Amino acid sequence: MSHFSDRLFKIFTREMPRPGSLLIARPFLEDSNFTRSVVLMVDCDAEGGEALGVILNRLLDLGINDALKEVDLPGNPPLNLGGPVGHDRLVLVHTLGDDIIPDSIAVGEGLWVGGDFEAVKDYIRGGGETEGCIKFTVGYAGWSEGQLRKELDEGTWAVGHLPVEDLMLADGPEMWKKAVGALDARYELWKRLPLKAGLN
Repeated sequence: MSHFSDRLFKIFTREMPRPGSLLIARPFLEDSNFTRSVVLMVDCDAEGGEALGVILNRLLDLGINDALKEVDLPGNPPLNLGGPVGHDRLVLVHTLGDDIIPDSIAVGEGLWVGGDFEAVKDYIRGGGETEGCIKFTVGYAGWSEGQLRKELDEGTWAVGHLPVEDLMLADGPEMWKKAVGALDARYELWKRLPLKAGLN
């Protein structure tokens, strides 16, 4: 990136995320796996060790029944691409809590990851709501020790937060813009930039 671009897309804080924090991709991020992505951090620490997260705004053009042939859930809930790693792994992000979905891991107030998939199926087949309550994602994003710290130092990500309802209901560029909008005013320009560099 040029020095001008470095100033234009400056990240104003370099804090390490915590579980429940979001990584918000800078505009024109070169890695197509993370273009305008919003990544929910699931496992990370302040020391910059190994980290794991899941992209929340990459909706696929298929439902969970299409991906898992042995599953036949009412409404064929939509499926998201959670990251470039582990495409054989289903990751659940939900607001239902450990009482409804046992073995869930809390990643912030009102938000959980994982849990007993049989309980998820029973919940949906019993008429439970999925929109705004559950996101099914395939794959995840992972960082080796020191990698995320390096990317933060390079200005790849801004660290932020969004209300749970926005994380569960928004998608695609809309969620990215909401996440940028929740940062301070110094990031306002990001929302007005085209998807690709060089477009007016």
